[in-house]
Amino acid sequence: MDEQFLAPLIVFGTIAFCFWCIHYYKNKEKEKVQDTICKAIDAGQQLTVETVKALGVNAISPTFADLRKSVLFIGFGIAFIIFAQVVPDDEAPQILTGVSAFPIILGIGYFIVYRLGLKEHK
Repeated sequence: MDEQFLAPLIVFGTIAFCFWCIHYYKNKEKEKVQDTICKAIDAGQQLTVETVKALGVNAISPTFADLRKSVLFIGFGIAFIIFAQVVPDDEAPQILTGVSAFPIILGIGYFIVYRLGLKEHK
């Protein structure tokens, strides 16, 4: 394979693999908690709020989750812009800055959804 093709493939493949690992293990953890809750219900045990919290179930409101996603996406986009400025190539800053627009726009979109969600709850 050509070296120019292999380097971006490895970089973006590694990023995709990291996201996949995070998603996979979070779902495994949620599945274990759900199995534990189902077994407790089948055994006839009463589940209190404290019991569910002790199992590690977070009750994050959807509107607050949108704010968290917004901050993360915008921060990732800004970090990508900073990274683009230190790459020692003539064309890289322009290309990478354009790529960083995607997470920033997603972050702005999540922030708008967050603000709209606040208005609905008032």
